[in-house]
Amino acid sequence: MILKRRGIGIDDLTTLAMMHPIEEAAKKLGVGTTVLKAECRRQKMKLWPYRTLEATRAMLNEPNISLAEQLRVDAHLRLFEKDPLGTEATPPWILGLRSKIYRGRYKKRHGGRFTSSNADPAAPPWYLLTDVNSTEFDEPFFELSKNV
Repeated sequence: MILKRRGIGIDDLTTLAMMHPIEEAAKKLGVGTTVLKAECRRQKMKLWPYRTLEATRAMLNEPNISLAEQLRVDAHLRLFEKDPLGTEATPPWILGLRSKIYRGRYKKRHGGRFTSSNADPAAPPWYLLTDVNSTEFDEPFFELSKNV
């Protein structure tokens, strides 16, 4: 309501959301972040897209991802910039790519320690190391009392 009185519509909010963090945008508009968030909810803007955009843009400069992945991120970024309100959530493949990037950074920082790749590939998985013929688990965990 406050922003409508000042002549600020959804297009102005979208433009601000693409270029500035919510705190900066609130300062530029002369309102608090709570008022701005409430107005965004009224305008059906589910989340402030600035951080998502910055994280996605940063992916383009990552050396750990392939050219095909960079092209896919770029296409998603263009689509998101064209219609940020139409995109409700970050797609799962972007989340998987972020995870891959973070894992690569972690491995680089820690020199590859603490990874499953250091394990012996010939060793059987942990669930095959248990004795399935054991009679230890044949008895029920509890017995129902006959009084119930």
